[in-house]
Amino acid sequence: MKHVLTPGPTGTGKSVYIQELTTYGMTEEYQTLKMTFSAQTSANQTQDFIDDKCEKRRMRVYGPPNGKRFIIFVDDLNMPEKEEFGAQPPIELLRQFAGHGGWYDRKSKEKPFNRLVDIILVSAMGPPGGGRSEVTQRMQRLFNILSYTDMQFEAITVIFKTIVDAFYFNFNTEVRKAIDTLIEAQLEVYDNVLNGPLKPTPNKSHYTFNLRDISKIFGGCVIVNNKTVRSNVELLRLWIHENKRVFGDRLNDNPDRKYLDDLLIDKSQSKFALSKDEIFNSERIIFGDFMDGIDVETRVYRQIDDLRGMQTQIETYLEDYNSTFKI
Repeated sequence: MKHVLTPGPTGTGKSVYIQELTTYGMTEEYQTLKMTFSAQTSANQTQDFIDDKCEKRRMRVYGPPNGKRFIIFVDDLNMPEKEEFGAQPPIELLRQFAGHGGWYDRKSKEKPFNRLVDIILVSAMGPPGGGRSEVTQRMQRLFNILSYTDMQFEAITVIFKTIVDAFYFNFNTEVRKAIDTLIEAQLEVYDNVLNGPLKPTPNKSHYTFNLRDISKIFGGCVIVNNKTVRSNVELLRLWIHENKRVFGDRLNDNPDRKYLDDLLIDKSQSKFALSKDEIFNSERIIFGDFMDGIDVETRVYRQIDDLRGMQTQIETYLEDYNSTFKI
């Protein structure tokens, strides 16, 4: 029955751990309600959401059904936009509940104060910046705070090595031996992207990178089969493609794209002793699973060598779509 706040960087698993605990780790006495705050969340929306789930216990006292307790999980607590005087109304409403045990009934003519019982607040939030605000000390004092920190590279290496090794167990020896080096290269690329010149600015506000990006890259690396990736150079091409899709497609000027390209080529050459000509066997490295048609039973994710044929195939899909879904 203590309110808990878990601040920490994006991608460290705050929401996942809380949801796992509330879903599988609590007794049947506890019921979980999840809210995700955004910049547009209002105090009225927050109040109505919780009021709708509560039942009347007695005069001016509301809560979960008898014998139950509510865990209200508020994700991205510090996202709501500040109003004219610097407050964040949804947070102030929750502060009123946590500090005073309830809030006023807006819908009643007399506006009486309703008490809320058997409710625990659990919240997660990222560090201030990028749309997130600093949460006031008046709010923080009502919580027990459990802070999350960025994982060390050694821990990240163990996690992704375990995932990738399990997938590549039936690939040839050359590919399997390259996995450790590939993960090491990926962490160095991530470190350079995170701490290099690719910083968020007013016209590049989306340059925010975190551990989810590494997860997406390796998520793409494990959807090939042992017939399409048979050597370390083919694995390297796949890795470059995934980095270009996850990081490169978010970059919005040529100097930034060149920085990423040079970084990937440098890591490829230093870690695998391959020349640029050996790596780039076509104008662009593109992987996809749509060249054999989208209705085939098994779609193979592989490198696309014929870029002109890829354009023709995509235009065919577009024509089919437009003829099926007419506006």
